[in-house]
Amino acid sequence: MTPEQFHAIQSRRRFLQQGGYGLGAIALAHLMSQEGRTAPVDELGPKKPHFPGKAKSVIFLFMGGGPSQMDLFHPKPRLNEYHGRPLPESLQKDLAAALAQRPNTSADTTTNNGTDH
Repeated sequence: MTPEQFHAIQSRRRFLQQGGYGLGAIALAHLMSQEGRTAPVDELGPKKPHFPGKAKSVIFLFMGGGPSQMDLFHPKPRLNEYHGRPLPESLQKDLAAALAQRPNTSADTTTNNGTDH
């Protein structure tokens, strides 16, 4: 048996093992629905809330492209140690290259480098 043949058999075997659980669940759901043990469910319909709402208004903030919550709320103890020190030269070069204005390929305008504010 060649390695390619063994890989094909192994893949087929794994597919049947993993797919069998899903087919068994489908068969069980079908048998239970025939016996009347399941209620018809409208999956796209409105659902009852877990508890009644009390809010009078909601402020929704969609901050696409903003920093992740891990960056914002994760404690950074070494940050105080480096406060007030200048950036190393190697990092300044990388930062300058990252923020450089480059022409936009989809239009004739240039992209914002984030230093206009």
